[in-house]
Amino acid sequence: MKIDEGLKLHRSMCKEELKVRERKAHDYSGDEDILANFKVRAKICAVLEECGMGIDITTYHGVAALDQLTKFCRFQSLVARNAKPYHESLADTVLDERVYCELKREAHIEWSRERLCQSLQHTTGHMDG
Repeated sequence: MKIDEGLKLHRSMCKEELKVRERKAHDYSGDEDILANFKVRAKICAVLEECGMGIDITTYHGVAALDQLTKFCRFQSLVARNAKPYHESLADTVLDERVYCELKREAHIEWSRERLCQSLQHTTGHMDG
């Protein structure tokens, strides 16, 4: 690929990226603070941590829970502002949240199975030695 062709592709990608970012910023944060969605989720995570219910993002189900929280906050942001979504419909957001909920359950099952297997391997190793 020649430099000119690569730069042309890059400019095109940057234009599309800006369009997506503008739509998503509106849906997740509104017009005031582009980082509002991150700040709100951080506060929610801090409250959960203070209550002994922190989200452990080193686990599969923790990552799914964080993704679910992201969709929850998007929905609440749009509804609270009575704003029309630019990127995806509210129905799609609720569907995504439900899918993340199911994935969280499945991730927790797999994580639990892995921990059980590790525990059994550890126990078996000690019994043989």
